[in-house]
Amino acid sequence: MAERYISDYGIVDIYKFYKENQKEKGLPIIDELVFRKILKHHNKEICKSIVEESNEFRLPYRLGYLRIRKHKTRLKLDADGKLITSHLKPDWKATKELWSNNEEAKESKKIVYHTNRHTSSFYFKWFWDKRTCNIKNSSVYSILMSRANKRSIAQAVKNNEKLDYYE
Repeated sequence: MAERYISDYGIVDIYKFYKENQKEKGLPIIDELVFRKILKHHNKEICKSIVEESNEFRLPYRLGYLRIRKHKTRLKLDADGKLITSHLKPDWKATKELWSNNEEAKESKKIVYHTNRHTSSFYFKWFWDKRTCNIKNSSVYSILMSRANKRSIAQAVKNNEKLDYYE
């Protein structure tokens, strides 16, 4: 089972902060549901810009940049000349098809791996560039994108072959 991450601050905390600041300044406060819709729409548009137009997003307060990074998969061999598969990602759909057609492969639990031929063996993932980040111990911090945002990269790459991300 996947490890569960608990955030320090969520949308409820952000709304409370917003509400307190608006009260202090004597400004009107919008409803929490409207606030949530605005925030979700804003985040969705930022992610869409990064994924579909291969832009990078500069985080405020010199926190760095958010972008998509591509890296080439290299096949690795051990001393015996066997393929090391620990760094490859399984293609479960193709594996299940192989197992349904070949009993021997099913018994020996052969796994089919993604080769990403359509992208010249490149993999893509979200990347937080912290080189310009001014937080102490920034190497300890990480960003975890939602599954929907991760899948949006795959969809964009399949639909638009001209997309090119940073390496």
